[in-house]
Amino acid sequence: MVRNATRLFGPLVLLTLVSLTLVAATGCGGEVSFFDDNDDDDIGSGGRGSVPGPAPQCDLAPPGSTFTFRISNVGPRRLQLNYGWGGDWPIQLLTNRGFAETSSWAEPECGTSCRATFDGFPGGCALGGPGSNDDLLPGDTVAIAWDRLTYTLVTANPACTPDEVPDGTPCAFPRAAPPERTEGILTLCIPSINGGFQGSVGCTGTTFEVTFTADLSQDEAVIEVQ
Repeated sequence: MVRNATRLFGPLVLLTLVSLTLVAATGCGGEVSFFDDNDDDDIGSGGRGSVPGPAPQCDLAPPGSTFTFRISNVGPRRLQLNYGWGGDWPIQLLTNRGFAETSSWAEPECGTSCRATFDGFPGGCALGGPGSNDDLLPGDTVAIAWDRLTYTLVTANPACTPDEVPDGTPCAFPRAAPPERTEGILTLCIPSINGGFQGSVGCTGTTFEVTFTADLSQDEAVIEVQ
């Protein structure tokens, strides 16, 4: 059964081993890219748990054309995708600054997209919400639409923000993902027997990570998990 999760990334402990196969729509070979776009800007590295670095530029990458991750449960276990508090998505992609988020909810700062910060939002958790889940039962496929932006946790440049935004405010800086092959991490949940389905928010059991390779020159990729 295919269920389209109508979500768009952006304004979006390895506990067990699972097998994973990724097939791009009309994928091609080649070396894995690290998104080395030779930029000179020094915007902080990585995604979850990273330390903010400065954001010297004020021009933000616009959303790109839609890329769809199709996550299929080919095993016998009930799994779940958790979208966290306000937009912490379960997919990260490898960039030349490490693994980056594919949503603007860059931990650990309860962060906001720099787009909102540059428009005057002072940061914090006010844009959050209760989060949501997608159940991934055996045989299910969940489609997640992504706008081809990755996000790095940075400190907003005061030159880019109005006076009401305090100096040192963190935000998630969007960068366009080039149409190349790269690696990714998908975080999944194995819900506990007594909870985790039918509207429960967050993982009530254990989480695990799987790695995959995606060809971003295509329009979609299929990730099979079990």
